[in-house]
Parts: sequence; structure tokens; C-alpha cells
Amino acid sequence: MKNKLIYLIPAVAFLLLLIPVSISFKKDYDVYMNGNFVTVKIIKLPGTYFTKNEFMYFELNGNTYHKSINKNTRDLLQVGEEIKLKCLVGERDRFLFPEENPLYWGFFTIGLFVLFSMAGFYYAFKK
Repeated sequence: MKNKLIYLIPAVAFLLLLIPVSISFKKDYDVYMNGNFVTVKIIKLPGTYFTKNEFMYFELNGNTYHKSINKNTRDLLQVGEEIKLKCLVGERDRFLFPEENPLYWGFFTIGLFVLFSMAGFYYAFKK
């Protein structure tokens, strides 16, 4: 029984983590497929990077929003610059850059979680 738990607990954990990952991917997918381009004005960029991604703050219709960006993207942008982002009307918590495609990374991540979960269940119940 103890050996089963070694594989069963991570398998269940990967299945549970699949829920928020899938919801996040679905929102990005909706923006990618059905979103419209809007022009936003950058109001703040990260000065230094403590993690791989930091947040860029921008203004749209008098409201402030944020988007995670990496150092390479940050080096191409300037405060006060107007850029185009893709978003869904009525749902302003997800923004994508015009060249940003969430499909590959989303399917890869979901597939990996499913694979790890299936492997855990297989090894837990193989005997």
C-alpha cells in the first residue's frame, strides 16, 4: 500500500493541477481565436528582473492593466509608447501580443500533466 501511495499522490496532484492550467489555457485560447486588437499606452516597465518574467503596466480606456513580459520583450519597449495587444471585449484580464501564440505551449503543458498523471496511476495499479 505504501508503494502505491508514492505514485498515487503525485498522479492525483497532477490531475488537480490540470484544472487551473486548463482554465488559464482556455482563456488564452479564446483571446487568440476571437480577440480584437486594441491600442494601449505603456505606463510602467520593470526596471530590473528578479524572476524570468515581470509585469508591464499599461492603460486602456482610463483603466490600468498588467501583462507578464520577459527581458527580451522589455528591451524593445519604452514607457509612453503605444502598442497593439489582443484582448476580448468584456473580458479585460487577458492580453496577448500580436505575435503571441498560446497553442503550442498550452497543448504541451496539458499533455505533460496528463502524461505524468497517467504514468502515476499506471505504476500505482500495475500489480
